[in-house]
Amino acid sequence: MTERVLVIGAGGFLGKAVCARLSELGYRLTGLSRSPKPESLGNIDLDWIQADAADLKAVARACHAQSAVICLASGASPARADAEPYIDFTSGPALALVALEACRMQSVNRFIFASSGGTIYGKASQVPTNENYQPRPEGIYGLGKLTIEHYMELFQKLYGIKCVSLRIANPFGPGQKTAGGQGVIAYALNSAMSGEPFNIFGDGEHIRDFVYITDVANAFHECLKYDGNVPAFNVGSGVGVSINAIVKMIDRCLGGGSLQINRLPPRAVDVPVSLLDTQLILSETGWRPLVNIEDGLKATVEYVRGGTKRLDKGG
Repeated sequence: MTERVLVIGAGGFLGKAVCARLSELGYRLTGLSRSPKPESLGNIDLDWIQADAADLKAVARACHAQSAVICLASGASPARADAEPYIDFTSGPALALVALEACRMQSVNRFIFASSGGTIYGKASQVPTNENYQPRPEGIYGLGKLTIEHYMELFQKLYGIKCVSLRIANPFGPGQKTAGGQGVIAYALNSAMSGEPFNIFGDGEHIRDFVYITDVANAFHECLKYDGNVPAFNVGSGVGVSINAIVKMIDRCLGGGSLQINRLPPRAVDVPVSLLDTQLILSETGWRPLVNIEDGLKATVEYVRGGTKRLDKGG
């Protein structure tokens, strides 16, 4: 029997990539989003439910007869979360709790959540950071993700729902909104295309882990098959790149001279190094990143310029 999967937040950057990958692999999909079905998913066979993820009755109806739920409730951006903590709670932890409760009501036995490896660990003294490191978020966004993970732990213990969190680094790739602060790479591309300066806070030498979107989608697929007991997996490239270096890479992909840099004082919320150890998900599922950052950037730039190049989606 074909496995049925509900993707909550299917209209977003991660949601569209996950739906595309799972469709290719033969899953029977339902997407739930506040927005109409995106044009980019037009050729994908999936049921579409336009509803608010905060509506418990609507989400519970969508969960009926599903084998698994993938929850991509993202909350506000990290910057907005610190400025408006309540907004982050209502658009992050509260929506995930609705999804968990809907799973309980409809006896869905598998729940997979998009957590944040880029914010949940805080200023980690262990680099690369593995899943055994005690999370200490430096901002509201990471705190919200950690809160959801605690809810998941209890829902598994109390109600038997198998829960797995994917602590994703900094996802990027075609389809990511270039406006709205959805990531360093998207923000840099938006700055280059609009002619606006790209803000770098501090010296720009803080290190980040960037992971390509098709690799992230593959990780969700691996967790749908996973029968082990690990509650959370890091999902990253395992390669650290400074903000200065990523800006130079993007500028080269654009032909040079497109980015204007505006250097600003450092922010307390920015951790010096965020780099994930991904050995656990490799050993438990076989997942590994397949797209390096240079090839991923080239494909992303081509997409932004109007191209349609896609890289190998892998296992």
